[in-house]
Amino acid sequence: HMEFEPLLSLHEPLGALLEEPADIWASSKNSKKQNRLERAAIEDALAANRGKAKAVAEWMAEMGLEDCMLNEAADAVEEDPDELRYALNASKHFEVDDREGVVRKTLLQNILDVMDSDIETVQEVIDKLVNHEVDEDMIRKAVSDS
Repeated sequence: HMEFEPLLSLHEPLGALLEEPADIWASSKNSKKQNRLERAAIEDALAANRGKAKAVAEWMAEMGLEDCMLNEAADAVEEDPDELRYALNASKHFEVDDREGVVRKTLLQNILDVMDSDIETVQEVIDKLVNHEVDEDMIRKAVSDS
């Protein structure tokens, strides 16, 4: 027969105060609303970043550029260079070299540039990517990571 000491005796007070059930539900409701607002704000920021990246992609396509200087791109799309750097990195369509300030297209952006429609096969995309050493797995990974 084993004996255990009780963790809490009947005459001892609880270590923490218990919340009223009404308070628990009220804070839960407010946190859900707050979470929705936070998610909406994040989606708006991501959409703004995608818009800036799209503007840079269109400008680079018009100019026939594979890479450019961050300041040139910022002037072309009328954005602050630091904000544009963040937006381009966040979009995952471009990489910005911090030391040199060079904006380069990622594989994902190159894929989007060569696609004529959204129903092309992977092999058709590979055939269009003439300057890149890519295989099917690299393309699938780039698209799934986006």
